[in-house]
Amino acid sequence: MVVYPAASLIDYVADPVKKYVVDPKRPAVVHIPNLEFIEEKASIGMEKVKRILL
Repeated sequence: MVVYPAASLIDYVADPVKKYVVDPKRPAVVHIPNLEFIEEKASIGMEKVKRILL
């Protein structure tokens, strides 16, 4: 993940919490538990996250 400082915020979320990464190109992230990738542009991917959370 390369958008800073936002990319570093994920390191502060507790392990049991579900996390979402929206990016059309799946980043190489392997050390973060409970991480779900949504491989879409933000305009589409965030709608998917919204549906998941609601």
